[in-house]
Amino acid sequence: MSPWSVGRYDRVDFKSGRHVEHLVADRQWCEGKGIEYLPVVFPGFSWHNLNGGGLGKIPRRGGRFFWDQFVAMRAAGIETAYVAMFDEIDEGTAIFKVSDDPPVGKGFEFLGNEGLPPDHYLKLTGNGGRLLRGEIPVTGDQ
Repeated sequence: MSPWSVGRYDRVDFKSGRHVEHLVADRQWCEGKGIEYLPVVFPGFSWHNLNGGGLGKIPRRGGRFFWDQFVAMRAAGIETAYVAMFDEIDEGTAIFKVSDDPPVGKGFEFLGNEGLPPDHYLKLTGNGGRLLRGEIPVTGDQ
């Protein structure tokens, strides 16, 4: 089971623990039914080019939003995740190499990379996988 959570929340709430609690409950429900659980992580989100909503509706915050989801999953005992999405530039969820100087076109705007290296989100994805597999310690660092 892989619930599509892209755009459903804009922060990972560690203070109340709700995010981790929901992940644990979903994991346990799936385990009890013999179903594999594959939660979704996403780096940010934007409806801007799809329906005119705000550009960067769910901000990436330099990768912090993305990383916090991996940390929450590890805290919930989850060892694998589905990364959304490799190439969805129009939704602001792309993790592939991007420029900090995106093209400008009539009717379309794209987010830059916040001054980060072009492959920042690819590296975060790799580190997130290592974190979920227990190969690196859980820290607040990306």
